[in-house]
Amino acid sequence: MILPLKEGHVVKLVPFAPEHGEKIFEWYYDVAYKIFFREFDAPLSLEECRQFNLIMARSGVTIFMIIEKKSSQVIGMMTHCPLKRKSGVTRFGILLDKNFQHKTYAIEALIILGDFVYNRLGFRKLVIEYLASDTHIRRISEKGGWVFETILKEEALIDGEYLDEVRYSMFKRTYDELYGNYFSVLSKDFS
Repeated sequence: MILPLKEGHVVKLVPFAPEHGEKIFEWYYDVAYKIFFREFDAPLSLEECRQFNLIMARSGVTIFMIIEKKSSQVIGMMTHCPLKRKSGVTRFGILLDKNFQHKTYAIEALIILGDFVYNRLGFRKLVIEYLASDTHIRRISEKGGWVFETILKEEALIDGEYLDEVRYSMFKRTYDELYGNYFSVLSKDFS
């Protein structure tokens, strides 16, 4: 059981529950999100989407849903998967509903997940991998303190074509410098 995560100003992360399956089903069959689901090649039923956390857990992946606090609406999901437990490296993924992109939701969700993986789980390095051609996300990552590590040649298979991915990372010390006081400032602003 996962204890409650800290909440941000506009979003909170909650563990996946079966009622989130309908949203997963909607995203899974929307072409706008096919890159997030690039490792899946089989159709998923609605019932399988209601058990999506169990499907992902087979690969060691934990799922959190991103909830907009004002409306209580599910607006995205985040995953994290330990890559090397002994050396403290974990990877995350994020899907944000297209209606909520290009705002601050993703940044705040990353801060909350960072607090969880660094401070609660004890990881020291968080990595993300995405298509090398996505220059928009690369710029946002770099502005947010993420550091380019490498190009992963032909790592993704999308529509029958092998595409390069890039890997970015953030160490706990960088997270602490940039975002370590986020929750204390947040609590002062709203107390």
